[in-house]
Amino acid sequence: CLNCKKNCASEELDCYILDNSGFIIISERHEHTGKFFGEIDGTIMDSLVQDKIYR
Repeated sequence: CLNCKKNCASEELDCYILDNSGFIIISERHEHTGKFFGEIDGTIMDSLVQDKIYR
């Protein structure tokens, strides 16, 4: 989106690409890559499970 105010280049957002099991494939923070997303942000991971995005 060219007119979006928030995107992955924004300092106020952390962007991740997760695999089907919830592991981080790509992160702006290299030390997060390969870790389970629930270790990084358990609250958001719990929401993703409750919303049936992950089991």
